[in-house]
Amino acid sequence: MNPEARTMVRSTLLANANAAMSLFPQYAGRFDGMVVGLATKATKTKAGIAVVANEYVLFERGENAKFVTIWSHSNRCLTSVKATTITAV
Repeated sequence: MNPEARTMVRSTLLANANAAMSLFPQYAGRFDGMVVGLATKATKTKAGIAVVANEYVLFERGENAKFVTIWSHSNRCLTSVKATTITAV
């Protein structure tokens, strides 16, 4: 992905994440440090679908390198998934 496209995708994801969580003040600025990633496969959690394959997400690595925290359009909340399912773009 070229830098202009990555910037556009990140801006769109940030705007959507901030809008979806705007009623919850604890999330103000929460997504600012996250980067764009691509889900390499669909991931389901106990709560339902976390992300679908080939979906762009915002993500950050946590202290445990085996998992990452993501925000996706699929579930519209922060979710922890295996790091192997997300590739940085």
